[in-house]
Amino acid sequence: MNSEEIRVSSPQAFVEEVIEGSRQRPIVLVNGDSFESANGTQDKLTKIIGEIDPSIRCLTAENVTLANVEHEAMGGLFVPVGISLWWQGELAGALLSDHADAQLRQLVHAASSRPPLQLINDTLQHVQSRQHHFFHRAASPEVQPWVSLYLVNRHDAERVRNPSEGANLRIVEVVRPVWLKNHAAGALFVTRNTSKPSELVLKFASFDQRGEWAILKSQVVTADVEIDCQDKIVQNPQVAREDREFLAYTLKCGGQTVEFSIYKLSSDAAVLERALRSLTTPSDGSAPLGDRPTVLREAMEELDGLVGLESLKMELHSYANFIEVMQQRRQAGAKAADITRHFVFKGSPGTGKTTVARIIGRILYGYGLLEKGQLVEVDRSGLVAGFLGQTAIKTTEAFNKALDGVFFIDEAYALTESDQVGQDYGAEAIATLMTLMENNRSKVSVIVAGYPEKMEQFLRSNPGLRSRFSKVFHFDDYSPSELAEVFSRMIKADGYELDAGVIEVVTRHFVAAKTQEGFGNARAARQLLDDAKIRHANRVAALERRTPADLNLLKAEDVVPKRQLEDGLEINEEGLANVLAELDSLVGLADVKAQILSIVNLCRVQIRRQQQGHRVQAQALNFAFVGNPGTGKTTVARLLGRIFAHLGLLSRGHLIEVSRSHLVAGYVGQTAIKTRGQIDRSLDGVLFIDEAYALSRTQDAEGSNDFGAEAIEQILLALENERHRLSVVMAGYTGPMNRFLSSNPGLRSRVSNIIEFPDYSDEELVRVFDRFLKDNGYRLAETAYPLLHGYFRTLQRNETFGNARAARQFFEVLQRTHASRIASNVSPTEDELTLFTDDDLLLAVGNTMGESAPRVSSREGYL
Repeated sequence: MNSEEIRVSSPQAFVEEVIEGSRQRPIVLVNGDSFESANGTQDKLTKIIGEIDPSIRCLTAENVTLANVEHEAMGGLFVPVGISLWWQGELAGALLSDHADAQLRQLVHAASSRPPLQLINDTLQHVQSRQHHFFHRAASPEVQPWVSLYLVNRHDAERVRNPSEGANLRIVEVVRPVWLKNHAAGALFVTRNTSKPSELVLKFASFDQRGEWAILKSQVVTADVEIDCQDKIVQNPQVAREDREFLAYTLKCGGQTVEFSIYKLSSDAAVLERALRSLTTPSDGSAPLGDRPTVLREAMEELDGLVGLESLKMELHSYANFIEVMQQRRQAGAKAADITRHFVFKGSPGTGKTTVARIIGRILYGYGLLEKGQLVEVDRSGLVAGFLGQTAIKTTEAFNKALDGVFFIDEAYALTESDQVGQDYGAEAIATLMTLMENNRSKVSVIVAGYPEKMEQFLRSNPGLRSRFSKVFHFDDYSPSELAEVFSRMIKADGYELDAGVIEVVTRHFVAAKTQEGFGNARAARQLLDDAKIRHANRVAALERRTPADLNLLKAEDVVPKRQLEDGLEINEEGLANVLAELDSLVGLADVKAQILSIVNLCRVQIRRQQQGHRVQAQALNFAFVGNPGTGKTTVARLLGRIFAHLGLLSRGHLIEVSRSHLVAGYVGQTAIKTRGQIDRSLDGVLFIDEAYALSRTQDAEGSNDFGAEAIEQILLALENERHRLSVVMAGYTGPMNRFLSSNPGLRSRVSNIIEFPDYSDEELVRVFDRFLKDNGYRLAETAYPLLHGYFRTLQRNETFGNARAARQFFEVLQRTHASRIASNVSPTEDELTLFTDDDLLLAVGNTMGESAPRVSSREGYL
C-alpha cells in the first residue's frame, strides 16, 4: 500500500481529511518532514500496515499545526509532530519521537483492534486510579495494544516537557509490571542513547498518589554493571503461582544502585535479560556462534552435504536467497517483504528434521535475524503440565529459553491429543505459544515437526496456527541407497572400514526393512551400525590371530546375519510368509484366501519383472469386501496392509478404520476437511471404510441435504492422486455394496477387486467357538459338542446374522452361566474352573433363546 500526502491549508481541511475520515476507518498520520525522513518511518509504517491490516489509512503531512497545539497524552484536539493515531473522530494515541519497529507495530495493532472509543477511555481511566491490573499482562487482550501505546506516549510526553530526560533516548523494550523498591507497580522503559550506544538508560515510571504520571528513577547501565538476581516467593496460596514468584534485581553501576522486582514467569523476564545482555554482546557480528558470515557459509555447506533431501535443500537455498535480496532492498530504501521465521516440518522419524532445524538457526543468525541462533528442543512433556493454569507457565519458561534462537517442538501434534478425557491442557499450550510468537515475532524462530498426516491435524486444531506457520518443509523418507550412504558415513566417522560388497548388502537390507511399521530412517541406520559393531566384535574375538585390519574392517556378515545374506531378496519374504500363515490360519474363507494369494503372486512376479527391467503395470490396491457382519472383513484388511508392506508396495501398512460418522460433517465445506484428515492418517497404509454405501444417501430422514457425496469426491481424488501410497477397502453388505459401486462409475473403475466373504458354516462356527475357548483358558466337555453343533444349526442366516460375532456372544453367555454355577464353591477344582459342561451349555442356550429354544437331546443335538 502507498501512503498519501496531505497539504492542509486550514484547520477545516484537516478536520475533513483526518477527523471525519477516521470515523470510517483508523488513520495513522505521520506529521513532520524531519521526523518522517529520519529513519524511514513512513516506509516502516507502510510495510507494517500492509502486514497487519491494509485497510488502515496512512497519511503524511508536513508540520501540520492547529491552534493550541500541546504535547500532552491522549485526548483533546491537537496534532503532535510525530505519529498520531486517529479513531472515531478523535486522537486516540501518539508516538512523539522516533521508535523501533516494536513500538510502530504496537501502534498499528492498536489501530487494527478497533475497539469502541469508550472502552479505550475507560481503560485509561484505570491507569490514573492506579489499578494494578492495568500494568499486568492479564489486562484485556482487546486493549493491550492501547495500554502499551499509552505508556510509550506518556514517556514521550514527559521527555518533551523535561528535555533533561534526554531527547536522544530511544525505547528498546517496555517491561511491565515492575515494582521499584518502595513504590507501587509501574513500567520500566529500557532505552538506549543514540549518541552512546554502549549504554542503556533504565527509566522507572508510574502514577503518583494524585494519579499523575511521573518518572520515579533513571539509572544508566553500562557493560560494567554488577547484576544480582534472586528468586523471591510470596507465601500466599490464595494467589496464583505466576503472581507469587518474582525475580528481585539489584543493579550497581557508576556508584548508583537500583532495586526492583518483576514476575519470574512472564516473557518480560527474558526481555529484560536480553536487553542487559546486549551491553556485553558486540554489535560487529560476533556472538555466541561466532562471526556471522562464517557461520552462514558453514551452515549452507553442511546443508548441501546432507544425504538426500534434495527438494528441501532447494527450498532452503531459495529461502536464503529471499532473505538476502530483501535485506539488500531494505538497505537501498525500497519496500521489502516480511521474512518468515516460523516453519512446519513434515516427515517420518529419522529424516533429519532436528539437524535441519539447527542449520536454520545458524542461517538466521548468519543473516542477523537472530541474535544467538541456539536450538531449544521440546516435546509435549516439556510444555504441558498436569494442573489447570500450570501449562501456560511451563510453556512460557521453555519458550523464553529459546529467545534469540530456534524453538523446536517435536511431535507437536501431541499437543492436540488428550491424555485424560476432559483434561486436555495441550490446547492451553498452543494458545500460549501463539501469544508468545506474536509478542516476540522478530526474536525467535518456532519450528513444529512431526508425521505429515498428524501435523495436518495439528494445524487444523486451531485457526491461528496455519497463519503463523505459513511455510511448510517436507522431509521425504530416505531411499535404500541413501540410507546405505548414511550408514557409510557413520562407519567412517566411527573409524571403521567396509569390506567390498557391504554397501550392496546394506542397500538390500534397507529395501526390506523399510516395509516395517515404525521404520526409523537414519535411526535405523544407527541401529544397524550398533548391531554390526557387536557382531564384528564377536567374530574378531573368535580369531586366534588378529591383525590391525581385522579390528577395523566390517564384513557383510557383520552387518547383516548370514541367513539374510543368503536370502538376498528385496521382498521381505520372512515377514510376508508370517502374515500369509496368519491369513491361512483363519477359520473358513477358502475363496477369500485364494484370491488374496493370487494377488500376492501377481505382485511378486511384477516385482521380479521390474527388477529385471521389464515394463509393469501398477497394481490396483483398492478392494470391495462384501458380506454379512462377523465374516472377517476387518481382520483380512489389516492382514492385507501388512502383506502390501512386506511386498514393498506400502511403506507402513497400518489400518485406519472409519465409518460414515468419521467422514461426514454437518456443515457445507466441513466434510471435505474431515474426510481429507482421515485420508492423511491412512497414507502409506489401508483406509477401511465400513458400510461405505452409507455415504451415498442423498437426504436424511428430515429431508435435509446430505454431505456424503462430498466425502465420496474426496475419496475418488485420493484413489487417483495417492494411488501409490494408499489402499482403500470398502466394506458392507453384498446388495447395498453392489448398488453403491454401480451408482458411481468412478468408484467401479477404481475399486475393481471385489471379494465376497461368505457366512460361516455350522462346523466353522464351532471352530471359531473353540478358538474363543482356547484363547480364554476354557474347555468344553466332549459330550457337549453335539449340542453346540445343534445350536449353531438353528441360527437363521439372514442380514442380521452375526457369524463370528454370534459365536462370541454365545461364548460370553456360556461364560456367565458357568460362573453362576460355581460362584458359591469356595474351593473349586481346576476342572470346575475351566470346564463348560452339558448343563452349562443347555442353560446358556435357554438364556440366549428363551422360550423359543427347541427340544434337545444330549446325544443327538437339536431335533
